[in-house]
Amino acid sequence: NQITRTYYIEDMCDNPAVCQQTITIADIDLETYVYLEGSMINPGGVETYTPVMRTSLNALKVLPGQSYYNFLTGLVSSPVGQPYSGAPWNYGGTEGAAYSSGGDAGYNSGVTDWVLVSLRIAPDAPPLCQKACLLHNDGTVEFTNGGFDCCELSHDTAYFVVIEHRDHLIVMSPDSIPVVNGTMTFDFRFTQSYINDPFGFGGVGQKELLPDLPGVFAMYTANGNQTNNSSSDVDINSDDQTYWGNQNSTIGRYRNGDYNLNGDCNYNDRTTFEFNNGLFTTVPRY
Repeated sequence: NQITRTYYIEDMCDNPAVCQQTITIADIDLETYVYLEGSMINPGGVETYTPVMRTSLNALKVLPGQSYYNFLTGLVSSPVGQPYSGAPWNYGGTEGAAYSSGGDAGYNSGVTDWVLVSLRIAPDAPPLCQKACLLHNDGTVEFTNGGFDCCELSHDTAYFVVIEHRDHLIVMSPDSIPVVNGTMTFDFRFTQSYINDPFGFGGVGQKELLPDLPGVFAMYTANGNQTNNSSSDVDINSDDQTYWGNQNSTIGRYRNGDYNLNGDCNYNDRTTFEFNNGLFTTVPRY
């Protein structure tokens, strides 16, 4: 990115001149990958996993900006825009604005959902920079309009990578990641997330997808209610069961209570919640 400043000056005799200053901002790119348990777990309420994420929401056309149709409901469009503008994220980015043409809204067929990606200088520090990104079924996180362009970032500093999802537990890289030739690289799929639990209270990072995929990790699903109180955004508890219950029997909608991300809130989502009930992460939310 470049910023051009133009200065108009005059000498004591009113002779004008123009001077331009060009400032080049070198963006920091991030190559990162993550899996969502909800898109890999058996949607029939069985704790088994597929090797790639399903794209059910995309196929049904219920992602933001898409339009779902059946003969009972008619045509119903999901609101346009990335899904992290509300609490607890309150992110004002416009990354989702382009996906608004109706129908498939221009999504690639491999897109599973949206995630919110940020960088921190320390594990307990607030985010320095955030972007809403598309998540593909192989775990690739796609920045839709370039990398991080925040002025606070430095190519000489290492940062913690944080990924959030609207109904999964937040994850963070266990160590800070250096910027190498303008790019940071981290793969959550094969590395456990940050865990800070020195007293053994049971804090979790990601779920290892056993027995089907040993050594493969995914963000824990069933954290649909992330706004009820100060800790609800970092744990899975009865609030998330109640949240699911309020959306139960909803078909063909983009809902945070859809814990297996198949576009149908039903009892199988309740069963999926039971697999993770009582778990909490030690990654703080800001």
